[in-house]
Amino acid sequence: MATDPPRRQVAPTAQRRWRSLHMPAPLYAALVLAAFLGTIQLAQIAGFWSTSGKITLDGAPVEVTGADPAEVKGWMTISDVLGAYGLTQDELYTHYQIPADLPTSAALKDIEAIAPEFSVTDLRVWLAERAAQP
Repeated sequence: MATDPPRRQVAPTAQRRWRSLHMPAPLYAALVLAAFLGTIQLAQIAGFWSTSGKITLDGAPVEVTGADPAEVKGWMTISDVLGAYGLTQDELYTHYQIPADLPTSAALKDIEAIAPEFSVTDLRVWLAERAAQP
């Protein structure tokens, strides 16, 4: 009959004194969310994060140069486009059937609700077609 090998004795280990922090799951989720949104908010306050498209990476305001119709954005005003692309107010208003009492300080995105023929995308196409004409 075979004899079993002797069993080893396990030496007890010293108990560590580290304690873990226990917190409820909703509190943990709120802290993670606050850290995430707080980082974004701090970056916006410091000027490193901009979602408006109104400033360049250098911090300079975006201006319409009239060189490329793709630079026309919905937040720009009618007067920005008129000046940059050499349009008259009457020409633009007639082409898109914009009411004559609409001020040139109105944002392009706001015109879409007033004049059904107008859209910023269509304006870009129209400006590109005008630039291509001799």
